[in-house]
Amino acid sequence: MASSTQAKQSCPIFAFKYAKQLFMKKGIVLTNLLLLFAISQICAHNTQTDTVKSPFKWERFSVNFGGFLSGLSSDINLGSKQLGVGVSINLENALGLETNSTVLRSEVDYVWGKSLRHSSRFTYYGFYRSAEKVLTEDLEIGDEIYYSGTKLTSKFNLEIFKFDYAYALFMDERIKLNATLGLFFLPISFSTSADENSQTAFSVTAPLPAIGFRTYYAVTPKFYIIQNLELFYMSVGSFTGSMTDLSLKAEYMPWNHFGLGAGLNSYRLEITKTGPDTYLDFEGTIQTGYTGLMFYVKYFF
Repeated sequence: MASSTQAKQSCPIFAFKYAKQLFMKKGIVLTNLLLLFAISQICAHNTQTDTVKSPFKWERFSVNFGGFLSGLSSDINLGSKQLGVGVSINLENALGLETNSTVLRSEVDYVWGKSLRHSSRFTYYGFYRSAEKVLTEDLEIGDEIYYSGTKLTSKFNLEIFKFDYAYALFMDERIKLNATLGLFFLPISFSTSADENSQTAFSVTAPLPAIGFRTYYAVTPKFYIIQNLELFYMSVGSFTGSMTDLSLKAEYMPWNHFGLGAGLNSYRLEITKTGPDTYLDFEGTIQTGYTGLMFYVKYFF
């Protein structure tokens, strides 16, 4: 039995012989002409498939490492055991925490399976901020009241660990559309203190599941645009949480296994707990978010 390569090589010879037999006969019908045209098109396609190789290629593994310059805004409303309701404060305005922060950010992406439709991703970055401020007016935080003239020390840390699984609903050589299912782990800690006898502190780790979409578009074999959107909302008992994570990136790969990337990322998180019936060890509302620029180097294959 002849191989497929031999069959492709003999295709033009077969078409020539068939055409010769047709024209030697009288009364050639339209059906034969159409059949001859179809054979010629198949031969042309097979020849092109053998000689032309697509320059586009989806990567199987990548590691991104770089910096993230962000503008942050955080509001906290801690419930008061004495008054039954807390006062919402903006941490940047009231406590003097920095509104801009530059942090390190890393990401690992692995595509598995012969079809290249399955992938897993891990992302980490964190914001660690502290400040000292002499209050110009009285400030109530939870059960504590800090009076004007008090030198207040505060800290607010937010870390983001993200794991997700993605499946390509559509994929060709230049476009890939993924549906994602992820899990965010968000350790959040906040503390204020004026002295050893006057302080407020809490820490909470909020695991939040999220669904989303991620699209890849190959503008050229070396230049890609990537968009990612992840959403979460849940209201159970005294707990309500919502989250939005949106990013848009551009990547340029001038070398075989190394590239450069830049993009925008916007993130919003709100957690509210009004009773003691959940595992979170605070009562009140946390609203935090950022919008920033990311720059990174990328290793891939």
